[in-house]
Amino acid sequence: MGSLVWGPQIMVRALMEEGIHTNFGITGGHMNSFDDYWCMYGNRLIHFRREDSAGYAAEAYSKVTGKIGLCQATVGPGAANLLPAVNQAALSNSPLMCILGQVPLSDRDRFAFQPLEADKLYKQFCKWAKFIEDPSTFCFYIRKAARDCMAYPPAPVAIEIPLNYTEFAPQSLLDPRRQVNYNLEMRHRTLAELPQPVPSDEEIDSMIGWLLEAKRPLIVVGHGGRWPDCGAALKEFTELTNVPIHQRRACRGSVPENHPHHVAGDARGKAFALADRYMVMGLRIDVLEQYGQWGADKRYVQVTEEPLEIWPEVTTDIEAIGNVNATLKKLNKAIREKYADRFAAKTAWRDEILEIKKKAQEKLQGRLTEIRQQYTLPGQVSPDLASSLIADYLHKAAPEATVILDSFTLSPYVSERFESQVTGGILDAGIQGGVGHGVGMAIGAQVGRPGKPVISILGDAGIGGLGGDIETARRENLPIVYVVHNNGAWIGGWNAMYGRDWHGAQNPHVRDTDRGMGTLEGRIPYAEMYKHMDCHGETVRTHDELVPALERAFNSGKTAIVDIHADPDSYHTLWDRATYENLFFVMLHHLPEDLWTGMDSFKERTRNIFKALGYEQWPKPPRLFPPFDEKEDFEWVSGPPPKYFQKIEAKKDK
Repeated sequence: MGSLVWGPQIMVRALMEEGIHTNFGITGGHMNSFDDYWCMYGNRLIHFRREDSAGYAAEAYSKVTGKIGLCQATVGPGAANLLPAVNQAALSNSPLMCILGQVPLSDRDRFAFQPLEADKLYKQFCKWAKFIEDPSTFCFYIRKAARDCMAYPPAPVAIEIPLNYTEFAPQSLLDPRRQVNYNLEMRHRTLAELPQPVPSDEEIDSMIGWLLEAKRPLIVVGHGGRWPDCGAALKEFTELTNVPIHQRRACRGSVPENHPHHVAGDARGKAFALADRYMVMGLRIDVLEQYGQWGADKRYVQVTEEPLEIWPEVTTDIEAIGNVNATLKKLNKAIREKYADRFAAKTAWRDEILEIKKKAQEKLQGRLTEIRQQYTLPGQVSPDLASSLIADYLHKAAPEATVILDSFTLSPYVSERFESQVTGGILDAGIQGGVGHGVGMAIGAQVGRPGKPVISILGDAGIGGLGGDIETARRENLPIVYVVHNNGAWIGGWNAMYGRDWHGAQNPHVRDTDRGMGTLEGRIPYAEMYKHMDCHGETVRTHDELVPALERAFNSGKTAIVDIHADPDSYHTLWDRATYENLFFVMLHHLPEDLWTGMDSFKERTRNIFKALGYEQWPKPPRLFPPFDEKEDFEWVSGPPPKYFQKIEAKKDK
């Protein structure tokens, strides 16, 4: 037997062999020895106040660096608290490795302190989760985890370690030479160095012919373009072909979004409506992509490294399996050799896109001028105008900024206005759609891109929920600017939708969550709160105060809070999109028309939906409070519905 070492020493060494040197997490009795050796060996541990923020940080770190995000949690509550971030990473295709503590083997079924069989739970969110029963497999599973979480599509993996092998002697004293088939000198190529799958030559020629036939083709690239970064190949492709591009999810910024061929912002809607063919590459077509329902008579090519990402709900002419970056390189080579002249002559659609972008910008400027004239009171900052002020400032003063989106109301406006210049330059929660992730994600982004500008767009709900880890950012001396869209409401615009005198039939329905909700006073003073943690703080009550406040915040070199007292009646951009019109119906159709005093435009749209469904007038729900009408309010329970639920068709039949 050779020299014995502690189990955590072997684990740390194996992680370092995989090039992992940054860890986000919270310690605990079951993880102490791992943390100690992690730090003694010169690695970095960012210690948080909540495990979910640590997980969000690890995910952001993975997206901005293209590397594995390592996070840890101790047993029981620690592992449970980490789960929301693991789920977000799984839904966003981010490579996380989770190291979890566990009770001693002898106590797993004996109601030990803080019991949770995390491996069973994490299997629902990860590619795999392994409870380590044999410590001789430490190195094997760490190496396997490093490979598997990065293999396309990237996703989390989890390793759970019982206390026996981290703290208890003699069980945790191990001979490194007994690690199963593991040799520190046994190296092989990483995933990035391995050959990437590409479509066949015939498929490449078919895709090129398909593009040449199109009148208005558009290339849409998703998260698959991030692993590895396809930016250089995509830029060459759009310049060779004159085909406009649109980047989504973690791929945003791979080609700088101020490139003339890039379509986004206020021009995106018209460009998508006019396009006749879409080449979709590495994009999971989910609800954020409207399930690919981008208009009638559209045709698609789908290219992805994962066959299960081929979306069956769109009219697809070519389905090809290939890595996005490798496929683009192969397309570029074929185009240069045989088709360059034909694509060079196809400029009409490109020029039309340039004109669309120009007109969209002119229309935007006109609308912003009107907003300045309309919203003049302190505490009435419009998200529409604020987003443009933020984006314009970043474009000039911090073009390499990473922007985190975590405000239900402000984020969609910022997403449309900010043009990212770096890969993974815009990060969000994806389809998980949570709140509070922006606190931790900003920390991970700053650790991954040290010294580069990072700005996190929070809502008052997000900072209220997970804002404690802003102290972590300050403790780590991270220069992050947290912008708070402080409208004093759970969801922006609900007061306007429901009406200010609506109280939900004795139910405030969370529209009075914060003091002063729906008023221009009484907001929680977040900037002042965090000054007590030695953060820089700015309170913004008017549009003119915003840019100077941002400038001071970035120049402070400290963790900073810019607290915008926003218009409580402004709402998310999706309310104005026809795609989401049924959302109004789901949220508001149950309200009695005579009690609903909200915005007339929303009421009219709800009336129109009722008519489209065949109702002659707004259905009147049975009364739940006195005075009751015996016939109308109770008879329908066992008999036919009351008269106001009779449809037009039914009356015609009679």
